[in-house]
Amino acid sequence: MKAVLFDAAGTLLRVRGSVGAVYLEHARRYGFDSGVSAGELGEAFVSAFRSQPPLAFSPLPSDAAEALELDWWRGLVRRVFEPYGPFPRFEDFFADLFAAFATDRHWELEPGCEELLRKLRKRGSRLAVVSNFDVRLFSVLQELGIAQFFDEILVSSRCRTAKPEPEIFRLACRQVGCEADQAMHVGDSPVEDVQGARRAGLRAVLYDPGNRFPGFEGERVARLTEVLELTADH
Repeated sequence: MKAVLFDAAGTLLRVRGSVGAVYLEHARRYGFDSGVSAGELGEAFVSAFRSQPPLAFSPLPSDAAEALELDWWRGLVRRVFEPYGPFPRFEDFFADLFAAFATDRHWELEPGCEELLRKLRKRGSRLAVVSNFDVRLFSVLQELGIAQFFDEILVSSRCRTAKPEPEIFRLACRQVGCEADQAMHVGDSPVEDVQGARRAGLRAVLYDPGNRFPGFEGERVARLTEVLELTADH
């Protein structure tokens, strides 16, 4: 493989604790006290995220794109909290939450992440991130100490298209200078990552450390460092 592409959240990095716990921690600071649990908020987040339109916009000036990103997340988070009654200080809470997720405060690297990236770079592989996220990912990767390993970092909010659409994978391949059949994509979603990458002509590997998808048919790894073995033979 000339290039290895990676999903970000759920593959290279993960929320420290859980999304529901982080949301509840921040919300309580702003007077939210409905008795809802972190688990319930986490389930509400997953439901709201799945029902959102793609986080992908046409090319715009930076300020306009940032405003669209902010509105997209504000709408999602508002939907998470709507079922639990009035939240008078929602805007203050949301601003605090959005800023916190632009740092490494609530993120941590997946086990083996840095070791894998370091060894792939030493081997000469071209590396890229392909993520359905926004520009906050750049600062998160920087603060987690892994931004320097990547030749390209693509976030869907600035790419006009989002996974599982094949165009975002093709764009990543063009930017790292390889053909689709020279690249592998690794991610934790059978649909967004595996199906999307396959449709674009890439080799696709599912990262599934918890065996969440026992019926999945295809290449998968339970540890990130197993990617080294898969790329060594190609």
